[in-house]
This record gives sequence, structure tokens and C-alpha cells, in this order.
Amino acid sequence: MSRIGSCLIALLLFVVSVVYGGEHPEFYIDKGACPFECCTYREWRVEKATMLYAEPKSGSPSVGVAGKDSFVKAETGEVHTKPGKFIVKRGVTSFRKGDILWVYTYLGEGYFKIWYQGKLIEEEIGIDYRNPSARDWGYFEVIPDSTWWVKVRTSNGIEGWTNHPENFSNKDACG
Repeated sequence: MSRIGSCLIALLLFVVSVVYGGEHPEFYIDKGACPFECCTYREWRVEKATMLYAEPKSGSPSVGVAGKDSFVKAETGEVHTKPGKFIVKRGVTSFRKGDILWVYTYLGEGYFKIWYQGKLIEEEIGIDYRNPSARDWGYFEVIPDSTWWVKVRTSNGIEGWTNHPENFSNKDACG
């Protein structure tokens, strides 16, 4: 086998081991995510003028503004997350004392997307990292750092992204 062929096989094995072998992503983009219970993409009211960007990333060029008191069509979203590190201190359900859970997208009602045993799963953690309790079955050693980007279309056809979804109302289908 050639030296190039050997290198390609070694590279392929490395990629497969990272993707499937247990290494958690250092940064995760959850495309299509709407990060709370009853979150919905539909017509939203603009409560505060909001700059829109060409792409869902810092430094992207501006494409326009969603004006206060107007309406936009919220089309989709992405949650960009540097994971939190959750340490299990007491065994529960499928987790054992000492397990490490890498915590990503918040889904609502205490549920998160987490990396566990080499894959992303949805699981209830149900622990408020702002108010930890001695009764908790684990604790956050590192809090997840997430940014929710939303793609909207204004009534005059401007499509753009914002990381300020708090500037909009009518996001919650439950209330």
C-alpha cells in the first residue's frame, strides 16, 4: 500500500473515531432548533428595532432592519453552543455517579440535547444551574454558552438573521 493510501486510511479512522467514538463536539450548531417548550416559528411582532444579518454569525454584513411594531415571518433558527459540562454525583435513570454529560441545546421543561456515550440524545436534567440544591443528582461544572440565531423575512422581503430573539413577541405557541 502506498504511503498516501496509508495516510488516507489513518485519517479516515481518526474522523470515524471522533464522529462516532465518544469525543463530544467543542461547538455545536443545532439547525432548526427552537429552544424552549412551545417555541414556534411563525409571524412574530417586532417589539424593538432589530438589525438583520446575511448569515448567522458575528461579523456578518447587515442586510437591513426589522422595524419596531412591524411583523416578520420567523422562518427557522439555529442554536450555536459551546457545551456545558455536567457531572453526575448520584446515579439516576441511565446515568451513573461520575458520568460526564456534555450539555448543548435547551429544549424546554428541563430537557436538553446532551452528548453521552458517543452520541447526542435528548434527556431531562431538570437542574437550575442558577439555583443549585444539595438534592440535585448532579451539577454544572461549566455552564453551556448558547446563542439562538433566528432567520426572519420582513414584510418588504428582506431576509436576514438576528441573535436577538428577545426583540420579538409571539414566539410561544402556549401563551
